[in-house]
Amino acid sequence: MRHKESTYLLAGILFTLFLGSLSHFFYEWSGEHPLVGLFSPVNESVWEHMKLVFFPALLYTLFEIIARLRLDSHFLTVRFLSLLTGTFLIPCLFFIYTGFLGRPFLPLDIGIFVLCTLTVFLLSHYLDLNAKALSLPFFVLFTALLFFLILFFSFSYRPPNLPLFWPPKNFLWLP
Repeated sequence: MRHKESTYLLAGILFTLFLGSLSHFFYEWSGEHPLVGLFSPVNESVWEHMKLVFFPALLYTLFEIIARLRLDSHFLTVRFLSLLTGTFLIPCLFFIYTGFLGRPFLPLDIGIFVLCTLTVFLLSHYLDLNAKALSLPFFVLFTALLFFLILFFSFSYRPPNLPLFWPPKNFLWLP
């Protein structure tokens, strides 16, 4: 791996871990400002915790596009697919382990956050190097990103009545 690429990779991981960890508290620190709640968790639901990876990694991707002048369809495709993989891995892993343990366990939640952040950037790097043909049109990428932004924004304040959107204390299967 070239030095510059490894620097961007490590910076993206550290940036996402740092900002994602802090953003867990932004909504409360802002006095529950509705605009802050669009990008930071407004409650302890698994859905809201997906924002901890999604938005910091997306912000870093925007920085990387500008800093590296990298606006090619291949890069955007692999980063977007990696971003979705890392983000949606959060509920998968959370529901698997709480199904086994019967309760949430904070150290595992933190480990999932770290693992999902690593997934975003390492998978993106792997696909960038090994799946050169993977490329979607800009319109498709923009539409998909807009779709997920609308979902995050809409479900922050009007969540469906499903376990993904419930705080863990409301899960029926937990004691």
